[in-house]
Amino acid sequence: MTTQLSEITNELRDRLAAMGVHLPMELKRRDPREPGRKQKEATELAIRASFRRYFSRQKKKIRDKLKFIAPYRKAVDDLEYYTSEFGDEFWQDDEYVAELGRILVGATAEGIDIFADLMPLEIDYTLANQAAADWAWKYAGNLVGDIDTTTRGFLRMALSDFVTTPGMTIGDIVSVLPYTDSRSLMIAITETTKAFAMAERIAGNELQKAYPDIPVVKQWYTNQDDIVCDICRPLGEEDAIPLSSLFGGEHEQPPAHVNCRCWMSTSTRIGEEWD
Repeated sequence: MTTQLSEITNELRDRLAAMGVHLPMELKRRDPREPGRKQKEATELAIRASFRRYFSRQKKKIRDKLKFIAPYRKAVDDLEYYTSEFGDEFWQDDEYVAELGRILVGATAEGIDIFADLMPLEIDYTLANQAAADWAWKYAGNLVGDIDTTTRGFLRMALSDFVTTPGMTIGDIVSVLPYTDSRSLMIAITETTKAFAMAERIAGNELQKAYPDIPVVKQWYTNQDDIVCDICRPLGEEDAIPLSSLFGGEHEQPPAHVNCRCWMSTSTRIGEEWD
């Protein structure tokens, strides 16, 4: 029943988009032309749900810590006292990094499978899968670290207000932290785009190594909806370029910005020479 309802909902979303109806980001789908559309949307859902849980746990952890170190509103009016209680050790969460890593490893493996299914030339993708998995595990840790750095910045600003604003409560601190569903969605969209594009890039490089005399090229595609941005539109208008080149002289692969749902496609030009 759940699967059937999801299919009906997706069909409705597609129809509304085809009619030119402006849909909010959480209802938009990836372009129907995009290879692996369903797999990418499933990855978006998984990352979004994962960060929702992570943010919820982190929010509770911060609230509990503040209740412990500041049981009385004005016991200490020293910003450094509060921020020192939220050092690197507080934010370390190896279990969550591993959870996110598993999602990204799965996404890159699916991305390489999609690439292999569409490619007329055959190679052994074992090395590509290993390289993609290595990237995913490392990137998961870096991503969580970057996201936590942003959260820490918000927390420091809130704590600064806390020590200088009479009547501000612990609840007020927690309420301004960026633990929103819109942030989880933004991360999910952006990182899904990155993971599948990275799989495409790694697989393309392995293909080029296996067939050095055959031109292997890549092309940027935009999600053709009502909000194609000024950054991605010109990239989608470019002709195919060599794997080693940069789109617009700047981007190796999508995403070009947060919430980017562009994708790139790799192809061969058998029998052609590349300048």
